Amino acid sequence: MVHRRRCEEARGGGGRGGGRATSRPARPPRLPASSLASETNVCYNCVDRHIEAGAGDTAAFYWEGNDEGTDSTMTYAQLHAAVGRAANWLRSAGVKKGDDVTLYMPMVPELPVAMLACARIGAVHSVVFAGFSADALAARIADSKSAVVITAAAVRRGAKPIPLKSVVDAACAKCAADGGHAVASVLVLDKPEAMPRSAVPMQAGRDAWWDEAMVGQSADAAVEWVGAEDPLFKLYTSGSTGKPKGVVHTTAGYMVGTATTFKAVFDYRVGGGASGAGGKKGDAKEKETDAPTPTTPLPPQPDDVYWCTADCGWITGHSYVTYGPLLHRATQVLFEGVPTHPDAGRMWAIVDKYKVAQLYTAPTAIRALEACGDDWVTKAGRSSLRVLGSVGEPIGPVAWAWYHDVVGGSRCPIVDTWWQTETGAHMLTPLPAATPLKPGSATLPFFGVEPALLDEHGKEIEGEGEGVLVIKRSWPSALRTLAGDADRFEATYFAPYPGYYFSGDGARRDADGYYWCVEGGVGGGGWEGGRGGGRARARRVSLGGPFPTPHTSLSPPPKGSSGASTTSSTCQATASARPRWRARSRSTPRAPRRRSCRSTTRSKGKASTRT
Repeated sequence: MVHRRRCEEARGGGGRGGGRATSRPARPPRLPASSLASETNVCYNCVDRHIEAGAGDTAAFYWEGNDEGTDSTMTYAQLHAAVGRAANWLRSAGVKKGDDVTLYMPMVPELPVAMLACARIGAVHSVVFAGFSADALAARIADSKSAVVITAAAVRRGAKPIPLKSVVDAACAKCAADGGHAVASVLVLDKPEAMPRSAVPMQAGRDAWWDEAMVGQSADAAVEWVGAEDPLFKLYTSGSTGKPKGVVHTTAGYMVGTATTFKAVFDYRVGGGASGAGGKKGDAKEKETDAPTPTTPLPPQPDDVYWCTADCGWITGHSYVTYGPLLHRATQVLFEGVPTHPDAGRMWAIVDKYKVAQLYTAPTAIRALEACGDDWVTKAGRSSLRVLGSVGEPIGPVAWAWYHDVVGGSRCPIVDTWWQTETGAHMLTPLPAATPLKPGSATLPFFGVEPALLDEHGKEIEGEGEGVLVIKRSWPSALRTLAGDADRFEATYFAPYPGYYFSGDGARRDADGYYWCVEGGVGGGGWEGGRGGGRARARRVSLGGPFPTPHTSLSPPPKGSSGASTTSSTCQATASARPRWRARSRSTPRAPRRRSCRSTTRSKGKASTRT
C-alpha cells in the first residue's frame, strides 16, 4: 500500500508531523508521529496501483442480479473508469474533502463505485442499508448534513419490488420539514428490471440519472491525498437512546486492518495472470466504456474468487466487500438477490457458476438453508470451495456441523469471526489450516489483538473463566469517535471499564485459551452482577440479508469439555449441554426452526430481516 509523508514537519511546529498534532481522536488508539505525518488514499490503493501493475483486465466484480441470467463482469480497468467519472461528478456537484455523502443503494457494482469515488476525493461516505425506512434514512441524512444522496430507482429482492427513490424523496422531505436541512442533489441509478424509468418520480433541479450524469465526465479523477487519521466513512448503528450512533473510521489504520485480516483469515490467493472482459492487459485508459460486460461464458480466472454475502449497508460490506478484498486485487461476487430465489439452490449454483473459493456468510442464512434440506446443496458440485466463513452472531455447534460437513464436504475449514462495527476488522478468528477448530468458538485473537475477561469487580480473569469481553490495547482499525458526540464515545466504550475497550459482549475462555462469545451478554439488563448497567451495548457486526435474526445466544460447552472434536456427534452433544449464560430472551439454545424455503421479502418501508 502506498503512503506519502508530509513535508510540513520540516518546517516544524504546526504541521501534523512536526510537534503536536492539531487534532486528535477523543480517545486512544495512540498513534506514532510518523503515522500522523503520512498521507494516503484508499481508492488509489484499491484500484490505481493494481492497474499500474498491469492487472487492469482482472475481474474485480462478478455481479449476480436478483433473477437468474442477470449478470455482468466489471474489470479493474472498468472500475477505475467508473470511479473516476463518479468522483468528477461529485466534484461538479460541489462535494469536497471532508463533506458527507449518503448512499442508499442495492447491491450493485455502482455501490462500491460510489464508496470509492467518495474516498478518492476525500469525502466521507455514509452507507445506509437500502431497506431502512424513510424516517431512519432521514435521521442519518440530517445528522450527516449530506448535500448529496445517491440511490437507485428501485430494487427487486425475490419477487417484491422496493421503490428506493420514493423512500429517498420521503426522507428528504422529512429532513427539510423537521430540521430545515435541504438535500441539494440526488443521483439515481436506473433499474428498469425493478421499475420502469417513466414511473420514477424525479424532481427538476435536484435529481439526475446516473447514466446521464456520467456523460461528459472524464474517467480520470485526481486523487485527493488525505491524512492517515482523516475520516474515511461513518456508519450508523442503533443507539440505546433511539438516536443512531455514527461510528467514524479513519483512513490508514482501517486500511491496514482490513487488508491484513482479509488476506490472513480467508487465505486469499492471487494468481499470475489477468482475466475478465477481454482487451489488452493494463490498458485502463484505452477502455471505451466502464459498463459491466456479460459473464456468460465465464472467462478463465486464475485467481481465487471470493464471495461475501454481506450488504454494503453493514460494516461487513465495507470491510470485506469494498475495501479488504480490493486492496488485494481480489475477484469477488456481488449478489443482489436472496439465496432462496427462485429456489433454495441459488446460493450453491452461484458457487459453482463462479467457482467460489471463499464463502463468507451469516449463521442465520446457514440455518435457513439447512432447513431447506441437504439435496439443494449436494446437487451442486462446490468443488471450488476452500474456506468457509461465518459472521453476524455465534454460529452454534449444530449449524457449524452442517456448514462443515454438508456445504464444505468435511474438507473446508470454517473461520468463525467475532468483531463489531466499532472494531472495523476481525478481532477473534481462526486462521484456515493453522488453527485447530472447535465448533461454535471464535477461537483465538488475531495478530496484535489483546482481549481480556473482566469479573463483576472489573478485575481481569486469568486462565479459564467467563466475564465481560474487553480489549486491552489499541488496534489499527478501531473506531476513532462517534460523529459529533465525543462524550458519548467516551462514555459508551471506555468509561464502563477504564483502560479497556468495552465490547458489550460476554464470553468464556476455555482451558485452551479459546473464546466462546455471547452476543449482547452485557448491557440492557446488565451482565449477571457485572457493571455494564445498560450504558452500552456494542452491537455485533451484522450482514444485510433476507433472514430474520433469532433472539437467541448459543452457549459454549460446559467447563471441563474440550469441544475439540469437529464431528457431528460431538456438535450435537455440545449443543444440548446446559448453558452457562443468561442472554436476551432465552437461556437455552434450541434447534434451528424449520423455515419455509420460499423467498423471504420485506415489509413496506423497512427491512424485515437483518443477518
